[in-house]
Parts: sequence; structure tokens; C-alpha cells
Amino acid sequence: MNTPINIKKLTPALAIHPGEILLDELKARGIKQKDFAARIGMAITQLNEVIKGKRNITADLALLIEKALKMDAILWMNLQMNYDLSVAKINDKNKAKLEAIDTLQMVEPMIPVSFFKKHGIMSGDVSNDLQKIKEVYQIDSFDQLPLIYSERSIVHFRKSEKLSVDKINLVGWAHLVQYQA
Repeated sequence: MNTPINIKKLTPALAIHPGEILLDELKARGIKQKDFAARIGMAITQLNEVIKGKRNITADLALLIEKALKMDAILWMNLQMNYDLSVAKINDKNKAKLEAIDTLQMVEPMIPVSFFKKHGIMSGDVSNDLQKIKEVYQIDSFDQLPLIYSERSIVHFRKSEKLSVDKINLVGWAHLVQYQA
């Protein structure tokens, strides 16, 4: 059984500027750049910069394109927004941060987050928090984290049977004590 791909989590290999789409539309309609620039009251050099991806499509330009080509301005604004997001996803600096956030979101259900924050293990810096969690649980990879909960090495004693045991907090506490020792 194949797991479905979440399209929102995909990182594009190449970001396509909406100016390229505008150029394709002009070519398909047989409109010269010079004539289109005159129609929307824009300098040909500015239009050329939009088409080459050196200038963004602004809301004002989107409204002009809408009138001139009878294509919704929201389409052009969405194309620009999607381009900007694709560029940000492709950026290596952002890619590492996004992956770290994804990892933390995957790990959070398996750790006592509020307890670790209270004791200064987690500070809010995702990269540092992930490293600290690995140190506390003495693991090399977060794939090992679920295995910790299947171990029976943690023993606890209690007199009351009224309260239930929260295994995540218990294991987190035991590993924190071991780490601090």
C-alpha cells in the first residue's frame, strides 16, 4: 500500500517565475511585449524585467494584467506567492530549518515537552532542542525513540492505584535524571 504524498511538503527543484507564464500567455495570444507594455501603460524595460523574473508581479500589475488579458488578478498574485514560497523552500538555509521543525513535530508526542521546557532542556530553538533531546535519551537517531518506550528498564513504585501512569512523562523524567547524573 502506497502512502499518499502531501503536496504541501514537496520541495520543488525549480521555481517558475510568473513572468515566464505571462510571456507564454502573450505568445499564445500573439501579443508583442512592446504592444502589451503600451496597453497597460508600463515601460517596455519594466515589463521585460517582470518577464525575466527580475521584478515581481505586484497587486497593481496584477490588476492591469487582469484588464488587458481578462485573466483574474488573484491568479497572478497566487502565482507570485507560490513562486516566492518555492524560492524559500529551495533555499538551503530554510530547508534545514523546515526539516528540523518537521522532525520536532514528529518527536513531540513522544516526549514530555512542558516538563523539558520547565527544566531548561527545551528552549524554543528547534535545532538545539533536537540535539538536547538526543542527548537526554542517549540516541543517535529519532527512529530509536519509540524503542525506548518498549523497554522495561524503567521501574516505578507507587502506593496509590487511583492514578494512572503517564509513560511519556515517566520515561522522560527517568532519562532526564540519568542525563543529569
